[in-house]
This record gives sequence, structure tokens and C-alpha cells, in this order.
Amino acid sequence: MIIAQKNTLRYTLFMQKIFLDTRELDQKCREVFSLSEEIMMENASSSMELIIRKQLASCNKNNGILILCGPGNNGADGYALARRLSGEFTVVCSSVLEPKSPLCILQKERAEKSDVIFIDGKSLINNNDFFNSSIIIDCIFGSGFNRKLEEPLKKIINMANTSSAYKISCDVPTGLNVYGNIENEELNTAFIADATVTMGALKLSLFSDTAKDYTGKILVSNLGVSQKKFESTLSTNIFSLDREDLILPVRQKQNTHKGKYGHAAIVSGEKRGASVIAGNSALNFGSGLVTLVYETKNEETYSSSKDNIPYIYELMHSNSFPKNTSAIALGMGLGKDENIQKKYIEYLRTHTEIPCVLDADILYNKEIFSLLKIREENKSKTILTPHPKEFASLMENLNLGTCDSSYAAQNRFILSNKFSEKFPNTVLIAKGACSIIAYQNKFYICRNGSNALSKAGSGDVLAGLAVSLLSQGFDALTSAVSAVLSHAIASENYVKEHNNFSLTPFKLIEQIAKL
Repeated sequence: MIIAQKNTLRYTLFMQKIFLDTRELDQKCREVFSLSEEIMMENASSSMELIIRKQLASCNKNNGILILCGPGNNGADGYALARRLSGEFTVVCSSVLEPKSPLCILQKERAEKSDVIFIDGKSLINNNDFFNSSIIIDCIFGSGFNRKLEEPLKKIINMANTSSAYKISCDVPTGLNVYGNIENEELNTAFIADATVTMGALKLSLFSDTAKDYTGKILVSNLGVSQKKFESTLSTNIFSLDREDLILPVRQKQNTHKGKYGHAAIVSGEKRGASVIAGNSALNFGSGLVTLVYETKNEETYSSSKDNIPYIYELMHSNSFPKNTSAIALGMGLGKDENIQKKYIEYLRTHTEIPCVLDADILYNKEIFSLLKIREENKSKTILTPHPKEFASLMENLNLGTCDSSYAAQNRFILSNKFSEKFPNTVLIAKGACSIIAYQNKFYICRNGSNALSKAGSGDVLAGLAVSLLSQGFDALTSAVSAVLSHAIASENYVKEHNNFSLTPFKLIEQIAKL
């Protein structure tokens, strides 16, 4: 992680590039570096071989290796791998689909001459013993897969998934399409890997919510040149976030006071617990002052809240925005009262100089379009943090198409791209198992995070982190990136120390304080 010394971050040092399709990269690599397809394939199989040898050192070698091969160059990688391992280990190759590409045909012939054991798909299904191997390797389909799996292939993959073997996918787990989704997920399946060795560079298909349950650990294979050189032949606007990209709002000077670190105003509505969570999140992430802003000041309600939520004592309360407000968070637990929503929308419309985070209930308001339009024109610091249901409503309110929450979850990248084309100066955090941050037609994907975050209030913590950084003067992109990473990494750390079911919003805030 990085300690902030300036309030602007240049994302160049750590972020890894992600590509929607690497076939053009393969072609460029052959042209620029004069590497043949066979040389690149040999390097791909060599990378997998190293991982397999390391894994075999910690398991029963006698159970052998089962390699499932498809008809194209992904299958060819499998046959090449079988040849390299044969003689030292018991290697069984199953041509679950017969070779079609020239290299796949050639590599199968070479494997046959190297005494690799072969079994056809039908015999494999009828003999479950082969799935008791130490390692099962998926070399059926790689990137670019775009159809449903059919029997008997589907049955073979299901048998592999139920095996206790260590499972490795070559390039991309079979069954995932270019966006990392499964066609008709309820009726279909995909190979569930413990590790995925992807070829040359990271692919978008490995960074979807669905893919997170199928890829396991992601490793990048060297195809004959370094990953950096391989990627240099083509530009991309998609990047992977990791721990090294996290910037914390660590204070540099000793002679200072609370006014130096911003005043975050959190609008409190019908479900006031949401604003309390967001407010405490902001306070714990560095804001010098945090005020909960209520529509009406009801002392009886304050008293009741204080009795039940001790954290509320640390926050200030007001029925209007403080004069020194440096950032606003609006929407968490706000409610659907149109008059109340209109009041706050109008405030942000006429105070475009104040950075803001928009979340939850406010994203359902049709006036969100006019609000974003004027803030976009003024290049105001604005962050939106929708979950899939809110995202679907937001897209409709912005005249960007109609969809349901399921579609929004599975097509988060496509929708984020649409949003960023229309509102390039607004930062979008499309929340999910792999959250996407969109800004100025660039996309930053966070694969970190745990299923422990599937708990009411987790999103309120995230909104609080983002508004805290905005209040302290960070730019909108840095605020979004560091909020998402802090949120995700803290959840992972909690799971390592405890479990994945007992995380609550305030425990998450406490964990963030340990970063």
C-alpha cells in the first residue's frame, strides 16, 4: 500500500492490464518478436509444467495426471504438456473432442509417440477411476468460448468438479465466455479450477463475479517474452486493482487540527442506521469532522438512537448542511419520499463545487439524470455506488437501457462502459464480487474481497470510505479506488482471522482501522 503524500494518484506503477481478447496480442507477439505459434505453445505448456511439478511435490504422485483436451489450440497445449510430463509421471490424455486445428492434430501425434496414455470421452465417463488422479487439467476450451456446454462434455466436467484432485485450467476455465459468464448458469456448468494459468496476459473473462467461483488462483504464463513486453504490443483501457494500489489517508504533519481533514456530511433518512454506519466509516477513515444531516431535528429520536447505537455519540447532528461541508453522501437509508429527495437533489445541483457520493435510494429517482448532467458539465467530483438492482434502475433513469438486476450483475462491464461513455467525468463503482470502477472510459476491476461482505450495511461502509476521502481533498478516482480496496482487503483480513459469516459493518470498520 502507499501512504498519501499528494491528493492525486497516478495509476501507472502497479495496475496490471486486462484485455477483452488476447488473440490480437498473440498475433502481434508473433510479428514483433518473430516467435512462432509452436514456440509460444511450448512456453505455455512449460509454464503449466512448472506449476504441476510444484503441486505434485505435495501430493500423491502415484495417482497420476488426467488432461482433458479439446479440439483447438487449448487442446494442443494439453497434448504438449502431456508429452513433457510423460515418462516421469503417469499421464492420461482424454480427447473429449477430437482435434481440429492443425497444431492440435500435430501435438496429439507427438504425444502419442511419447507413450502418453489415451482414453476417449465415452470410456472416461464409464470409468470414474480416472477422476481419482492427483491432478486434473482442463485444456478443452480457452478464451473466446461463446456457447453452451453439451453432453457428454458437460458430464465430464461435472465429474471432474466433484473429484478431490487438484484442478488446473489452461487459459480460461471451460464454460466461461469472453465476459466471464456461463450461458444459462442454472442449467449449465463450467470447470472449477484451483488455479488458472492464463496465457500471456490477463483476460476480462477471469474478472467477473461468476468467474470468481471458477478460476481459483490466477497465474500468467510467459509465452516467450515477459508479460510487460507481450502486453506492450496493444493498448487497453481495463486494469486490475490489487493491494499495492491502495492509498491510505495517513497524516504527514504533527502541527495540525481537525479542520485540515475535511467535514463529511451524511444525509440521514428513514433508515438512520445506514447513515450512522456511513458516518462512522468516514470518521474512522480520516475525516476531521462528520455530521449526520436530518430532515427534521427530533430530540426524542436522537435520544432513542443514542441509547441503541453507542457509535452515534462520535458524530455531530444537524438539520442542515454545515457551512464548511467539504463532501456529501446521499442516499443510504434515505427513503423514497419525493419531496425530501428533491430537496437534496436541488442542493447538489446548485452546489456543484461540493464533492458527493450518491448511493441506494437516490439512484431510483428520475431526477438523477439532470443532477448528473449538470455535475458532469461542471466536472464536479461525483461518485455513484450502485449494487445490481440499483444499477439497473440507474441505467433506466439515465436513458441508457432497461434491464433487471440479474442482467446488471452479469453484464456489469458492458453497462459500466455505456455509463462512462455518457458520463465520463463521473466515477461509477458498480458493486459486486468483482467491483468495477469506471471513469473517463477506463475501467478498474477489484477482484479482492470476500463473501463475508454479503451483509446489510457493507455498502454503507463503502460509501462512508469514499465520502471521507473526498472530504479530505482526494480526487474522485483515487477516492473510489482506495475505498473499494480498503473495503475488500479488510474483509479478506477478517476472514483470515475469524470466519466468513460473522462480519458486521462495525467489525468491518474496525478491520479497516488495522490496514
